Amino acid sequence: MLPQRRVRMQGVLLAATMCSEYGGSPMICLVLTGKTIEENLEQFRRNRPYISLLELRVDLLAPENREKAVDFPYQVDLPVILTCRRKSDGGMYGESERHRFSLMEELAKGFFSYIDLEDDVKQIGRAHV
Repeated sequence: MLPQRRVRMQGVLLAATMCSEYGGSPMICLVLTGKTIEENLEQFRRNRPYISLLELRVDLLAPENREKAVDFPYQVDLPVILTCRRKSDGGMYGESERHRFSLMEELAKGFFSYIDLEDDVKQIGRAHV
């Protein structure tokens, strides 16, 4: 597993990962925490000089903005991780696993570089879908 550390910068959470693919240089991931796509774009613009990739937290978006997330990767010039964290995992998504899987499947049609899934997603999916 790659070493990680988390820091706060300009009001948002950053995760740094040392990646041998990039010569051991830290890759800084900006975790977007806005309730709207526009708020997330503003966080991105404000921090662009310092970051290497983005994590779009769909669970933190207002429900009416979640489906708009499919276009988010086209609006930025960095790789984007798609995340929809359940309440049981410290996130804000409280709907059913079936609904969460459907949302993630729909959003995955966008140009996301990575999709963040929990290690127990298969087990929970069978139990709750």
